[in-house]
Amino acid sequence: MQCQEGGQQRSGSHLAGLINSYAEEWSSFKQAKENVSQPSARKSWKPPPENTVKLNCDGAFFAGERTGGWSFVIREWDGGVISAGYGKLENVGEAIHAEIIACLQGIQRAADLGMQRMILETDASMVAQAMKSTDYDRSSASGLIWEMKDLLACNFTSFAVNHIPRSCNLVADSLATLGASLSVCAVPVLDSIPSCMRELVANDLAASYE
Repeated sequence: MQCQEGGQQRSGSHLAGLINSYAEEWSSFKQAKENVSQPSARKSWKPPPENTVKLNCDGAFFAGERTGGWSFVIREWDGGVISAGYGKLENVGEAIHAEIIACLQGIQRAADLGMQRMILETDASMVAQAMKSTDYDRSSASGLIWEMKDLLACNFTSFAVNHIPRSCNLVADSLATLGASLSVCAVPVLDSIPSCMRELVANDLAASYE
């Protein structure tokens, strides 16, 4: 069988091959479009195993003012808040300084409460990387990093430092922003969750069971 195409003779098998090729291209394009239009489900906070606490930390940093805030939330396996804290930071050099100070505040509070097994979560990838490698050992935050490593090693029988997406750290993120908004001489707030944050805590717990 011969077909006319653009003034040239094309065999039926040739045209069939072209049709198949066009069909495969269209199928690939359609699949890619569907993948873009269907974003992956947002991750949310998950409770720790029994006999382990989860410490979520976050730091806020404003480069122009060189100020920031810190926060932490300690929760147990049923999602209940054991302790929380937030405060303002002055003369902050870099974002990593605010993030590590937030972790130090939370680690120290967990140690003071006698916690032995802990999972620390932060949405700052550089903090998690600093705990698992020597990449930041010569950075401006090296002193804070070594202090954090020492606190963890000396006070806990089991611990992990994990990087998580911001959607899993919403309570700590909001508390850090609140801490940054405090007046310069304000005393850090410990063991208190503002009423405006309780809904976020409840949402975390609800999402963990979905």
